[in-house]
Amino acid sequence: MTFSLRQMPAVETSALWNQTVCSGESTQAINLKDKNGLTDVKFSWTVNESYQLSPKKYSSSGSSIPSETFTNSGITCGNITYSITPSRNGCEGKQENFSINVNPVPSIQNKTYEICSGEEFVLQFSSYDKIPSGTTYSWAKPSADPSKISGLDGGDNQSSVKINLTNLTSTTQSVTYNITATSPDICGSSPGSSCSSSFQLKVSLLAKPEINNLTKEICSGEILIIKPANGTDGIVPQGTKYNWAAPTVDPSKVYNVKSGYNQSAIELQPINKTTETQTVTYTITPSAGSCSGAPFTITVKIKPNVYIGNQEVTICSGSDIPDVEWSGETIIPEGVVFSWAAPSVEGITGTTAGSNLPKFSQGVITNHTNEEKTVVYKIEPTGTQNCNAQPFDITVTVKPVPNINDIQHSVCSGTEFSVSPKNGTDGIVPQGTKYTWSTPTLDTGLSGGSASQGAQTAIKGLLTNSTADVLYATYNVTSKAGECNGNNFQTKIEVKPNPQIGKIEITVCNDESFDIDPKQYTGNIVPDGTVYEWQRPSASTYISGGSSGSGATIKGKLSNSHTTVQKATYTVVPVSDNCTGESFTVVVTVLPSLKMAMDNVDNVCGEYTFNSSNLLHITGDESAIESVQWTITPDNGGYTYVSGDATSLRPVIKFSKWGAYSLTVSATTHCETVSANATV
Repeated sequence: MTFSLRQMPAVETSALWNQTVCSGESTQAINLKDKNGLTDVKFSWTVNESYQLSPKKYSSSGSSIPSETFTNSGITCGNITYSITPSRNGCEGKQENFSINVNPVPSIQNKTYEICSGEEFVLQFSSYDKIPSGTTYSWAKPSADPSKISGLDGGDNQSSVKINLTNLTSTTQSVTYNITATSPDICGSSPGSSCSSSFQLKVSLLAKPEINNLTKEICSGEILIIKPANGTDGIVPQGTKYNWAAPTVDPSKVYNVKSGYNQSAIELQPINKTTETQTVTYTITPSAGSCSGAPFTITVKIKPNVYIGNQEVTICSGSDIPDVEWSGETIIPEGVVFSWAAPSVEGITGTTAGSNLPKFSQGVITNHTNEEKTVVYKIEPTGTQNCNAQPFDITVTVKPVPNINDIQHSVCSGTEFSVSPKNGTDGIVPQGTKYTWSTPTLDTGLSGGSASQGAQTAIKGLLTNSTADVLYATYNVTSKAGECNGNNFQTKIEVKPNPQIGKIEITVCNDESFDIDPKQYTGNIVPDGTVYEWQRPSASTYISGGSSGSGATIKGKLSNSHTTVQKATYTVVPVSDNCTGESFTVVVTVLPSLKMAMDNVDNVCGEYTFNSSNLLHITGDESAIESVQWTITPDNGGYTYVSGDATSLRPVIKFSKWGAYSLTVSATTHCETVSANATV
């Protein structure tokens, strides 16, 4: 058997070494050779690479592994392991390994922050920043004007970036830090390798208010407005706002201490309730934007001042103003004086001015209207310690007082009257004025009238005049409006008589005119100038001519078409000077017209007895006949009256001589004379 023994290839391990680099640094190239000096050896390798490394490497072959720049995108160690196998003439030698460790490098974005002066700032990183564990930071002292900023220090190998700057101005200052971030050898290889990168931190250093404590002196009630000035009062950035709580005070001595929030100025108005200077300390917290400054104090010394609230006084017109009893909380130091101008109000007289007087006083004020009037006095008090006290008002309500003229009122007898005085016409009459009066004085012939039963809204009464003349009642009246007593005045009531006429009856002839004057009848009250009104009379159908009418007397003319007496009744209303009396009746009896006829007697023989009861015919009321006269011609003694005589209505006459006789009878009534003729 024949065989050839070939030498096994082997990798020269002295040419292999583990490398450690920082992310972004280049590795060293590896030249591969045979351990025994063989020259025809070939080398191949495989790669095992961490996920966070790039670029990615794969299996390959060659005489060397070239230099490479790896990037570690993570914050842990990145590793690449090469497994190298030699081969020669079909024989593979022993596999040898070597590794490259890639340390992560801090990757931090540039930062820009606004921070408040005097506050420690610790840099906070974002999720976009890659910071390996154990990273430290170093920076040099930044370049800035130390007259504007203090705290400008550097840092070396710090575990965090902390700065504390103070802005010595009232405006924003800018500072730029160049910071180096260094991470340790994360891979832990030997020898180790730390990795560094740089970033910038730009800081806008906001000004923070830094205000000195202040002391102010004011008069009580004075408005104190404080707007601290930059430089004079400390560091006061533009737009500084102020907050403060109400200080704790003794409320019996000081009040009106209020809080403030987010104010551009400090406005205070504490009020001293005593006659001595009081001190109040406010603690103010300033802020400029998001930067709050240290609290400072304002100590306010409050000098006493006059304090009197607005006052109200009510008087009746024609009264003076009494010494005002100050109402509400008042502060009146000794020596205070008061001044005021005389107010001008339409309808008001009597106001006067005052100057430097120890109290307010005012004489008689008169309200010339029927309404309440308001008079406002602007009072200027002058206190001590050069404090100008706040003015106040004294409002005087001047109630109107009734001032009523004497009044005369006319009324008809028996009619209730009510007299309500009218403002202007009758004087000054405030709304709601009430009246009282005593029993009135009455003229003879008047009755009624009594004193008032309590206060009344009008002067009322009921008077009866029993005469035909105008009579008078005089009331003495007292007026009052609310609590204000008015004047006394007289109300004179003229009581006009009412016509009082009884029933009147008259008798008239048929077609006779009548004219009735009730004055001619006794027992009636008929004032001068009385007139009468009547309607068509009530009568039977036999009466005609009745009609309505009016006048100073009652007139008419009636016709009676019947043979008997007929009556017509008038209802009459009397009126005297607009006073209407009760109606009365006028009964007119209308007599009928009287008619007579007599029968002739012819051709009688011997003696003849003429009986007028059978031969004389009368139409009408025989009872109305007042006288009768018979005449017989010739008067030859040939007849005698058997019954009655020549003045009897129905005599019996006996004729004893022959011949022709003419008989005439005449009957006279109140109204007429009628006759009848006959021959015998």
